[in-house]
Amino acid sequence: MNPVRHGLVAGAVDWPHSSIHRDIRRGMVEPEWSGEVLEGEFGE
Repeated sequence: MNPVRHGLVAGAVDWPHSSIHRDIRRGMVEPEWSGEVLEGEFGE
């Protein structure tokens, strides 16, 4: 059920049926959300 996990696409925005597109349209998620992953240590 996860096209990213199964290697069908590189990111959620690459899958045309992803709910991320709906959330971007609603303003719930910034369009840049799926940008490149930065290297480094993150978290608490």
